[in-house]
Amino acid sequence: MGDEEITFPFQGPGGRLEIGVSRWSTPHVLGILCVANVVWLLPDYGSGWKTRAFVSALFGLAWFVAYREYRQVRDKGTLVRIDAAGVTVLGEPTVPWADISRVLLTSRSTTEGVVFIARPGVRLPFFQPLMFLQRREVVARRRIKDWGTPLVLVPAGLDIPARLIVDAVRCFGDGVPVESEGPRTAG
Repeated sequence: MGDEEITFPFQGPGGRLEIGVSRWSTPHVLGILCVANVVWLLPDYGSGWKTRAFVSALFGLAWFVAYREYRQVRDKGTLVRIDAAGVTVLGEPTVPWADISRVLLTSRSTTEGVVFIARPGVRLPFFQPLMFLQRREVVARRRIKDWGTPLVLVPAGLDIPARLIVDAVRCFGDGVPVESEGPRTAG
């Protein structure tokens, strides 16, 4: 398959892949748990109903906070852009392809990731769209420890599958090698 045959379903004007947050994420899972907990609460008004009501209220609060953060991130639109100029993370300068030594398609545990490895001396931007009550610095340190770089695209939380991200890197990446790697272990 040549580069000219690659088509991107979420392609913006000027030939680029624009990546946003997934429609299915933490707030949706918490919402399902909240509803399940309320359903669990309703049939039994025995001695434990106050505990179940408290747990339901906690799930509801967690859902509200997670959903608010999710909507704020989703409303930003494009979070990462991959094009001929390089990789751009929202709010950060574009990282040119010359600063990226290689891209790995790999997994850690059950999480698939597209890992961008910088050339020596180059600082890549940190990318994590939803942090759900976590401090940015803590998440960034953990990302570097787990993946070896701060710029990792985890398709499970994005609206683009790994295959399209890899295809975009091959199409626009100016010869940056894309490698598949077996599962990684943390640390």
